[in-house]
Amino acid sequence: MKIIYIQNSKDLRIYIKKQIQYSLETKFNLNNVPSLAIKIPSILEKEVIDASKNYGVFAYTDCIKYSFLIGQKQSIFELLKATKPKIAKDIILSINNFDEIRRYDISYNQKILPLSDKKPLIMGVLNITQDSFYEKSRTTKEQALEKVAPLIDQGADIIDLGPQSTRPGASEIPPEEEISKVLEILKKIKKEFKNIWISIDTYYAKTAQACLDQGADIINDISGGDFDKDMLNIVAKYNCPYIIGHSPFKPSTWQNMEFNYDDIVLELTSHFKKKIEKLYDLGYNLYNGVIVDPCVGFSKSPIHNIEILNQIESLRILGKPILIGTSRKSFIGVIIKEFLNKEHIPPPEERLIGSLGSIAQSVVKNACNIVRTHDVVKTKEFVAVIDAIRNYHYV
Repeated sequence: MKIIYIQNSKDLRIYIKKQIQYSLETKFNLNNVPSLAIKIPSILEKEVIDASKNYGVFAYTDCIKYSFLIGQKQSIFELLKATKPKIAKDIILSINNFDEIRRYDISYNQKILPLSDKKPLIMGVLNITQDSFYEKSRTTKEQALEKVAPLIDQGADIIDLGPQSTRPGASEIPPEEEISKVLEILKKIKKEFKNIWISIDTYYAKTAQACLDQGADIINDISGGDFDKDMLNIVAKYNCPYIIGHSPFKPSTWQNMEFNYDDIVLELTSHFKKKIEKLYDLGYNLYNGVIVDPCVGFSKSPIHNIEILNQIESLRILGKPILIGTSRKSFIGVIIKEFLNKEHIPPPEERLIGSLGSIAQSVVKNACNIVRTHDVVKTKEFVAVIDAIRNYHYV
């Protein structure tokens, strides 16, 4: 069973889930097993409900918030083509994105990044700060080059340089300080390791521009342009690979904050869709260059994080590569404490196994093209075993 969420408005919002259990009391013929359920966060018009029976589709409205269409995929398509042709077109495109195994090769700076649903790449984290939540990921400007070489030897496909801590409650530093931290290191890495892909973890347009001028390959922005309104303009100007993150609030405000979303996955797909459309409106034209990151752990409660990872394949409807970064984050410690009745939440140093477990479903569901991690070797081995099993074809 798949389920699609749509909103009937100019800003169409859609997502898909597999294996949904729903408890509607209907007279639907269960012998004709439905292949698709559409959940609409608005009330269905009478014309759709009246026409549904002619197409063998069950239509339901709770008159409060949501409506449902349940039936065979083609039957629902025909119904929507007849009653809502614009929505039908977008749904068909989304279903195709969801169902097909995709490749997203990105070409930039005379290199090709071979992204695929079948083999996630590994992004190794290197934080040029003494304030990051995981001590072993920290480095200084003087030691950074020494830390990069082992990450590359261990098999990292991308190095993510972070000049600012984004842990909860971290103090914010200005773009000038970020640039002073990261630019010299970037130049040295580019000179020493010409073929490695380098990502800059920043939400400042000034930092992004300075680094792109010096040969950075990817901009990794946890806010997707929300924290600096010039960011999307810079990305469009340079036509560089861009990781669109999701974090409505800055890390300095997260402590003791309650996060509320009516539907976190619907929030994510709507956010990504708006940002992608905005980039295209600005003239962005790098094929496959946009990567989406739900930013697990950023401006979200542990329950939100679990829900995102449970429904992660929903993001496939966007037709863009997906980055998953859960490495050693606090929600993993919360899960371990609650499910195993531990006295305390284990610290980041004790969350490696949980981190690997947190990405398993994303990899299996072909909803993870890049894994961002503090532990390149272990993550590479973990993903390799999953890949071997899921891609094996018995003859």
